[in-house]
Amino acid sequence: MSGLRKDFTEKEWKKCCGNFCKDCNIANAYRKKFGKKKGEKKFLKDKKKY
Repeated sequence: MSGLRKDFTEKEWKKCCGNFCKDCNIANAYRKKFGKKKGEKKFLKDKKKY
């Protein structure tokens, strides 16, 4: 689990579509912190937990 998972509420996680669009604050935060490929993998792994 990455540290970013705790930074967002459960409601925000459920709202996020996960397509890395402009509205996906969570997905784009992962991409910004970890890079494109690694960030997407970590995001998908953490999203499964919700």
